[in-house]
Amino acid sequence: MLEYIKHLLQLVVSPAQGWTDIARDERAAFRHDAQELRYGPRKGASAADGTPLETDEMVENHWEGARVRGLYTRCFLPLVGVCAASVFVRMAYAEGPGFLKALQLALVTFVSLFLSSQVSRYVFGVAMPRLNGWRDDSNSWRGQLLIMFTLSFLAIVTLVENVVKVRIALLDFLPFYSAFIVWKGARFMQIEEKNILAYVAVATTTLLGSEYVLSNIFKAII
Repeated sequence: MLEYIKHLLQLVVSPAQGWTDIARDERAAFRHDAQELRYGPRKGASAADGTPLETDEMVENHWEGARVRGLYTRCFLPLVGVCAASVFVRMAYAEGPGFLKALQLALVTFVSLFLSSQVSRYVFGVAMPRLNGWRDDSNSWRGQLLIMFTLSFLAIVTLVENVVKVRIALLDFLPFYSAFIVWKGARFMQIEEKNILAYVAVATTTLLGSEYVLSNIFKAII
């Protein structure tokens, strides 16, 4: 979790360097476990469809996919949960929501971010192979990392809005900073130069749009 938060803060301060650090650390982690993956208990591991992992690239992509799924459950979901729960802080302020209203808003925040990650994962699975020239989805873990870190940034913005007592106009524009984070992630995503604008448009619209639409739908329901 601490490493995840460190990378998230690095993306906020310096997105380009943040993505470089993430890529470097992922490679370092793979090299650290490469011996076990090739010759240890997991030798002969198979992909989800039962296909043997024979090449180094196949082993690496399989391992990265498993690692990212672990980050999703151990880091992304708990962080989103904490940020969503921060709405209860507003109960201490004058004219703050009651407990039931705060609980509803917390659930809306968590569910909208969770569903946004699922919607984005599907859209990325369809769009990204066309933008970066991948022949298959073996590198889909890159898109999943981009989704998690971008939505985590949106969750942090929500946390700041809930904790800060006074309304700060700048906070309303912070979500759009995620477009800059996405843009600086083009190299990490291995996007071809000619497709960068399309990549930024698709990724930003999917991430911001799905979270905005879902959260407003749920708020209208409650």
